[in-house]
Amino acid sequence: MRLSLLLVLWSSSVRALQVTLPKRCTVSLRSSSVSAEAALPEEEKAATTVNERVKEWIKATPIAKEGWKEGIAKIYDVSKFVWIGASLDCVLKLSDPTGAGAFLVAAVVADRLAVASRQERLTQATYARLNVAFFLFGALQAAQRLGQPAALTAHAVTALACFVGALKGKSHLLDFKALLPRTRDGLCYTGLVTLPPIVAGIMIPSLRLSAIAYAAVGIVLQSAADRQRLNSTTFRRLNIALTFAFLTSAAGAYYQISHLGIHTMTLYAHVYTAVLASATPLYFGLRAIVQEDKL
Repeated sequence: MRLSLLLVLWSSSVRALQVTLPKRCTVSLRSSSVSAEAALPEEEKAATTVNERVKEWIKATPIAKEGWKEGIAKIYDVSKFVWIGASLDCVLKLSDPTGAGAFLVAAVVADRLAVASRQERLTQATYARLNVAFFLFGALQAAQRLGQPAALTAHAVTALACFVGALKGKSHLLDFKALLPRTRDGLCYTGLVTLPPIVAGIMIPSLRLSAIAYAAVGIVLQSAADRQRLNSTTFRRLNIALTFAFLTSAAGAYYQISHLGIHTMTLYAHVYTAVLASATPLYFGLRAIVQEDKL
């Protein structure tokens, strides 16, 4: 009887120890953490406060509120107006009609890239190629304006937007087979739209930057022609923009012949080649508009 009573008392004391020990350990740990926080130097407390404020500021920025998708789209919108202004500047000064056409094409491309960003389509091959080409276009334009802070900043911003967009579609950049024409329409774009600017850029150094814009859009339209996608909004607008760009370039060369009296084989070739090159995007652009009206 006494033995059983001793066993009961021993088991109850063990249970009491199992219950009380964790509570005491928890209390001691809490008290030690509180004392450690209280012992933090004032500099570390200030740094922690600054980090929290920075995080709150980042969350409060428009890009963080609207998302990076909308933020990049707005940068594309800014790029569009930058390139429209550059195109008008070239036209009003009669300094570089070919460059005016290239900036016009770049403005239309920026508009379509903004739409693609909002619709989460920058990963597609079309927009990946446009982003890469116009990243180079914007970066080289910025490099030529190192002594002009405003122009340098504007073109650097456009290049940055296209660089970020190109990262989203980088998986398509090594697909070189898609650059080869597979249909008759695609062959027309390659021979009459893409190759002439490339040849002109190789032969005439002043046309190299413009050749990037013309050739890039020509490659994209050739791919769209092979896939029978020229009726979509993006490619319709690119066709019309490329038509105006080629005609603007031809008009500038003709102005130098007729008004400035500069008669060279290069200028005559420039006029004829630009007019011939404008025929392809004009035809396919108008055909797409007519077919849309019939639907």
